[in-house]
Amino acid sequence: MHALIHEIGDRVHRSWEHDIADFEAELRLPGVSPLTNLFVAEIDGAVIGFASTLPELSIGRTVVRFGVSPGHRRRGIGTELVNAALRRSRLLGAKLAHVPAPGGDATSGLFLQQNGFVPARHFIRMACATRPTTMPAKTGFEIRTLKPSEAGALAELQNAVFDGTWGFARISEPEMTAALALSGRGHERAMVVSDGGRLIAYVWTHLLRNRSGFAGTVIATGVHPAFRRLGLGESITAEGVRSLFDAGAAEVDLEVDSKNVLAAGMYERLGFRRRGGTFWYEKRIR
Repeated sequence: MHALIHEIGDRVHRSWEHDIADFEAELRLPGVSPLTNLFVAEIDGAVIGFASTLPELSIGRTVVRFGVSPGHRRRGIGTELVNAALRRSRLLGAKLAHVPAPGGDATSGLFLQQNGFVPARHFIRMACATRPTTMPAKTGFEIRTLKPSEAGALAELQNAVFDGTWGFARISEPEMTAALALSGRGHERAMVVSDGGRLIAYVWTHLLRNRSGFAGTVIATGVHPAFRRLGLGESITAEGVRSLFDAGAAEVDLEVDSKNVLAAGMYERLGFRRRGGTFWYEKRIR
């Protein structure tokens, strides 16, 4: 399956050198449960398709991802895999299944609609190839790297930042701890704004290796609702993006909800430009 994901060209993996140990670590994340939530199609012992079901039952959904090797498409394999993932979703008690598809992939979108999915949300991919201009730190606040002991505080902040937004499921301290243990996404890749020891804003990034060197992704960034409109979001995001360039990234990308006009505008001020995106499709299953 590791090789298949590279062949398919999942945007999450792009063309980067995804080490098998990193892939195995992702499969051990809380909730992934590959022995019950991951389905594969094989021919002569070779994996030629997969479908995964990630439960996010706190918001009543599962996230389904799937793919079939290009040489084995149009044979009904994708339909069987997606149906297996939907059956598992029903057993888990989910009300909805959400599936992401690259914006330029009309074939996947058509396939999903033919299988009863409807468009639900559009996320814009943005990329930056230039280091953002230095911005002064806000007076009275400390900008620093996340401490290893602050996984719980970061989880609490992220929940406060995104609670109620589309597709966001609250994260627990153990889940955050496990996510921060993944390669290229550790506490050293998270920068925070601290107010007297309390985390009030953050940016969490991922430094990854691709065929030409390094690239970076902004996993998430945000400001606690009580501290918004102070310019903290732009300051901390710029710090995180600069840290990726300082670490050798040739380009940094991110995705933003197309409905979040203010965030998209902030990223444009930092030098990001639109470059495709992801359409999310939805199917009610209960």
